[in-house]
Formats: sequence, C-alpha cells, structure tokens
Amino acid sequence: EKSAGVNNDAKDQGMKATTGVIIIHCVSAANLPTADLLSPSDPYVKVHNNVNGQSVTSRAIQDNNDPVFNETLQPLTIDEEQAISIEIYDEDTMSADDLLCTHTVHIGKECEPGKQTELKLEMQLEPQYMYSCKFKKKKNKTPTLVLNITYTKLA
Repeated sequence: EKSAGVNNDAKDQGMKATTGVIIIHCVSAANLPTADLLSPSDPYVKVHNNVNGQSVTSRAIQDNNDPVFNETLQPLTIDEEQAISIEIYDEDTMSADDLLCTHTVHIGKECEPGKQTELKLEMQLEPQYMYSCKFKKKKNKTPTLVLNITYTKLA
C-alpha cells in the first residue's frame, strides 16, 4: 500500500516564487467511476502545486466509489497566481494506478487568505470513463470532491 505524504520533484527546478501555504482537508468524493473489473475503485486524491513539482496525496479508500476521506493532507506551498491540479486515482497493486478524474483550482481567486474555504468540485472525468458501461448506472451523475482549504499568505 502506498503511503500518503509529500513528494518533492523540484530538485533541478530552482527556487520558484511562492505566495503562501495551503492546508487541504480532503472530506469526501461521490459518483466516482469504477476502474477495476471486479470491484469498486480504490480512490485516493493527489494535489500538485504546479510551481515546483511538490504534491501531496491522501490515503486510498478500498472498494468505494463514494469514499469519505476525512483526512488533512500535508501543507503545500503555492503561488496564488498558478492553479493547483487535483486528481483522483484508483490505486492498483498489480499495475499502474488509474487516473479517474481531475480538476483545477485557482487558490488566489477561490480562497480567501486566513479563512477556511469549502469547495465542492465537479470533477472532469477521464475520457475512457465517459461512456463506459460501468458508469451507466450513475448516468448524468458527475463525480464530485469536497475539500476544505485553508490558505495562509506568506508575509
């Protein structure tokens, strides 16, 4: 099982400007597509800051297309002018994890510094799940993700 945490892929990118830190409380997701053949997905959330390659990841919830994460992720430095990318994956042990859906959030536009902001995101499905038979049971139901984001501006 993969461990939740922080990934810093910023070794060769030098220092990029950051305007603050966000703390994301990953609440829940709903209406996720089924990526596995014989069972519901094993979803986890990954957030990238798009400035220096840093990302944070939630734990995976086994066999649940409507998972409740209720997990606070590691702090993430951001540039409020740059969007952050949010992805939900299906964890697989025998092959590469499957990307289920994505969303982009502009912290500077959508979050007020010093306050917690609840975001209910309508996730963009990956093309292979748009019309799949497995998804037809949830026809016209968009995958959603609920996050609470606290943005602290750096002085």
